[in-house]
Amino acid sequence: EYNQRCNYTKAFSLALDMISRKAATKKQIKEKITKSGYDEEIVTMVCDELKSMGYLDDVEYAREFAKDMISYKKQGKTKIIMELKNRGVSQDDIREALLDMDFCEEDSISEHLSKKFSHLDLTDMKTKEKAIRYLLYRGFSPSDATEGIARFIREQREE
Repeated sequence: EYNQRCNYTKAFSLALDMISRKAATKKQIKEKITKSGYDEEIVTMVCDELKSMGYLDDVEYAREFAKDMISYKKQGKTKIIMELKNRGVSQDDIREALLDMDFCEEDSISEHLSKKFSHLDLTDMKTKEKAIRYLLYRGFSPSDATEGIARFIREQREE
């Protein structure tokens, strides 16, 4: 009993230390505590306590993560979803977090193209394919990438 309580306190402290540095998902917390040698019961108790205190919320984590990926890295929806899955956020939590999210992928694609491809001829097939691969890697759909490139070419001609 005393040993169990002591282990719980140490595991809880470890988890708090982890989330005080940066936000984490339930999966990431579980992995950290488990890797430190605590059993499943302790891990579950710590996660439940953190959740009840409001420190562990995968929907909120996903929402903030997506905002950062959109605002700072200009990533597409596909990439954001993939990254959240890799971090252990459930499909339902991802769906809920992204429900009211504003994905203006048109602007992000334009920004990527002007940074990386403004000095190149995007009507050249090889360059266009390179631009498409570049955009796909950043999580944009093939159709959004193709449309974005066409729009970018039109805008360049108008200037």
